[in-house]
Amino acid sequence: MPIYQTYGYGVEKHQNPLNITEEDFLVVCIWRYLMHKVVMFSLQS
Repeated sequence: MPIYQTYGYGVEKHQNPLNITEEDFLVVCIWRYLMHKVVMFSLQS
């Protein structure tokens, strides 16, 4: 799965908080954090 597609999936799920579980929410938050780190690192190099 491409990195931006994965990030988009995280954002998409995050915008539907009524039908995700707490576990899903944590996974999405972790994914978004990791993707943000990767994007920032890519921009720096």
